[in-house]
Amino acid sequence: MLRSTPPFAVAALLLAGVTGCSSEESRLNEAIAKLDPNQEYLPAEVEALLSAPHETELLSLNPEWLDDPPDDSFHRFEVLGQTPLTAEESAAFFEALRAGVATRPDLPPPDCFNPRHGVRITSGDQSLDIAICFECEQIYSYRGDEQIGSRETSVLPATRYREAVSEHGLTAAPSAQ
Repeated sequence: MLRSTPPFAVAALLLAGVTGCSSEESRLNEAIAKLDPNQEYLPAEVEALLSAPHETELLSLNPEWLDDPPDDSFHRFEVLGQTPLTAEESAAFFEALRAGVATRPDLPPPDCFNPRHGVRITSGDQSLDIAICFECEQIYSYRGDEQIGSRETSVLPATRYREAVSEHGLTAAPSAQ
């Protein structure tokens, strides 16, 4: 029986041809191509919002926890910059994140959460936020101020996120020591 190739796998392969893949990008694209479309990699509320028409915004974060955060902070982290993503960029980001979850190491994550990347998804009057720490390989998702889910990830998608911060001219967070 022939299986159709999932659209995200086709997009990953096309992106690989356009970008002239590094080995990290090749590994990421291979992981994306192996994703099971029937598997839930991200929290259900995130997947549901992504399946509706939505807007996505990428945020560069200072990973230092703010005890007294200003109103424009992102879940107690300073926003260094933010930019809207195109539908294609958003799809590529979330496929990369799903691949990171699918390839996560089978080890307990380090005891930290120093996110340098955030993503805000908005559809109508609904909004969800995702804070991503590739240092400890964890993703936290939020509705308003309430944490509604978490997942462990691998560092596989980190390069795609760092490159997007740079390509969009956002201030990058300081690197992990």
